[in-house]
Amino acid sequence: MERMALLRPAFVTVTWGTNCSTKDLSLDIGTAAQNLMGLETLLHLTCTNTPTETLLEILNSARANGIQNIFALRGDPDKSSKKNTGELKYAIDLIKLIRQHHGDYFGIAVAGYPEGHEESSSYEEDLENLRKKVEAGASLVITQLFYDINVFLKFVQDC
Repeated sequence: MERMALLRPAFVTVTWGTNCSTKDLSLDIGTAAQNLMGLETLLHLTCTNTPTETLLEILNSARANGIQNIFALRGDPDKSSKKNTGELKYAIDLIKLIRQHHGDYFGIAVAGYPEGHEESSSYEEDLENLRKKVEAGASLVITQLFYDINVFLKFVQDC
């Protein structure tokens, strides 16, 4: 992390394991990056199979440790559960929870899909879902990897 800090990135992201499997480690790494290394930290947070109370505890801990940015994701269930049994079903639900309990404290990043999300019935439906996430309080869209710049430019124009 020290070598990375020398490059002065705009921010670093700290990923998250399915079903909060890396909760403590991710929070520790995010806290160290933010407070010890002085790196603006974007902490991934997934709501799949995670009780709301646990999500609130994580958000409170992130806030207490000076982390101000959350990458709000639905996430995928682990291979053993195959479906989301959590109270929150989609990233938009997590965004609303964050805003309800923390107001504008957190900057919220969300996922965007230039080629459309694999579970959307259409590209237009996917753009509508992204619009709703932004209206709910997202302030940054991070796109999934794409291979065709024209697809990305169309996505930006359509947004």
